[in-house]
Amino acid sequence: MLFSESPSLLLFSEEQKREKAVEWVSRMKKSFKDDGLGFFSCYLKNDNTFIGHCGILKRKFFDEDIFELGYAILRRFWNNGYATEAAGLCINFAFESLELKSLSAFIEPGNTASILVAQKSGMAFKQEIFLENKNLRHFTILNTDTIE
Repeated sequence: MLFSESPSLLLFSEEQKREKAVEWVSRMKKSFKDDGLGFFSCYLKNDNTFIGHCGILKRKFFDEDIFELGYAILRRFWNNGYATEAAGLCINFAFESLELKSLSAFIEPGNTASILVAQKSGMAFKQEIFLENKNLRHFTILNTDTIE
């Protein structure tokens, strides 16, 4: 299960991991209901094997609506470009279909794999921030079609 592999959950018991998974599903349902946004499951094209999820969430940070890109791929599928491909598809969807002006990603400084995915997807480092009791690196990409 994807939640079992999350580095941020390694110290949690199986019961706590289940609770976190249930919380996450509830958040996704609420996000789809409220904003029409959320995370989608990712599958291999050739055999429909589940490999992770990716998507966009609308969040309120610093009294501002921020659209956040997120992705998580099961460890055994790392280093195949799947996260970068999924992130790119989400960015295209955000800009072409949703016509968003920008998209952000908030990544823990030690998560070098996710930082590389953000950079390969065209996102640029904006700033270090303290958010939700964590130090995070804020990456962003602008929709150049909406810049005036």
